[in-house]
Parts: sequence; structure tokens; C-alpha cells
Amino acid sequence: MLGGAPSAVWAQAEVAPDSYEPPKGVPMSPDPRDLRAEEEARRRLWIIAVQPRLVIALGDGGGSGLPRVGFGGGVSIGRALLVRGRTRLGLGASFGYERYQHEVRPAPSFQAGDTTQSLTHASFSLDLRLDGFALGGRLRPWVMIGPAMSIAAYSDVPSDGNPTGVSQTVILPGVRTAIGLGVEVGSGVEIGARGEVLATFTSRSVGMPEVKPFAPGNFSIGIDVGFRF
Repeated sequence: MLGGAPSAVWAQAEVAPDSYEPPKGVPMSPDPRDLRAEEEARRRLWIIAVQPRLVIALGDGGGSGLPRVGFGGGVSIGRALLVRGRTRLGLGASFGYERYQHEVRPAPSFQAGDTTQSLTHASFSLDLRLDGFALGGRLRPWVMIGPAMSIAAYSDVPSDGNPTGVSQTVILPGVRTAIGLGVEVGSGVEIGARGEVLATFTSRSVGMPEVKPFAPGNFSIGIDVGFRF
């Protein structure tokens, strides 16, 4: 027979294993890291990024003899428009500048001429951007794609076929695609790596003999420094 006096019952709860799933209808406590990532995704919708980069030509320069490796930089801005948990879809714009150049020794009869052969792409694009927040928002993968326009300028030294040298600027249609991964290093600041392709479309040729330096574009890899607000 049990007595009527109240008594305390002590029990020790055990931590549930990682594989535990509560019965249907019983809510599971959310991971605080996921909550932080979702809060960060909703809080800072804008991003501005700067990107120093190494540039590699996709083609052989159309027979121009230009080097395959160059340098450049860029800047982009974007805003998230649709947020679902830790994933965001938005729009933005990017500007890039890439340059290939080297010194060329002119023919003896043109020693007083310019000695630099170069090709530059000054490009602008409108971007569709998809990004996400992982590991509590500290890791930020992203991808973007959009139509682009490049103002491409090619110059070459004087030669027997081109006594006054070659200098031509054209406007080219193109497509920019890029992918990257950023890591949070401070409040609203991230640093990461990026890879980008600027594809340009044209059959334009210049000089005598004819060369086609303006297409198919270039691939670049670089550092991405982003500021979110």
C-alpha cells in the first residue's frame, strides 16, 4: 500500500542520438546554426564585390600571336529578391576589364613605331544570381549568369602588311557566367574564390594578313571580396 505523502521522483534524461527523428506531429527543435543562416539571408539583401583576376584566353587569339594569359579586375552589385530559407534568388550587374599584351619587335623599317600588341575587353552584364548560406551562414556559395556586352579594343605594331599599325574597337554581344564560394570574415564582409567565363560572339577580322582576336572570349579566376548590407 502506497502512502499518501508526496515524494519527489528523480530521473536522468539521455541525449538523443543524431539519427533520432520525433514521431509525426511532434516538432523538432531547429538547429540554431540554421536559424542564424536564415536570419542572415533575410537581413543583408545587397552585395557589392570587387574581383582582381588572372585571365586565360579561350582561343588562340585568332592567329594574332597574343599571349594566352593576361590580367584584369571587376566589380559587381546584386540584390536578393526572393528568399527561401537559406537560399536566395536575385538580380545584379557586373563590370569587368581584361587585358592581354606583350612587347613586339617591329620590322627594321618601323623601329620608331609602337612596340606593344594588346587586346582588352571592357564588359558589362546583367546577372541572374543564386546564392546560399551554409554552416550557420559562414559559407556562401553562389552562381550567376546573364547577357553581356564587351567593348573590345585590339592594337598591333606597324608591319609590312599594316604600315600604320592596327587599332580597332568593336562592340560585341556575349554571355557572362560565374561561380564562387565566399567565407564570412567579419560582419557583412566575406572573401572567397571565383571562376568566370566571358563568351563573346563575332567573326570580325582585322589587319593584313587577317586575324580574329575578338572571340571566343576568356576564362578568369580570382579573388572575390564582398560587402553585404
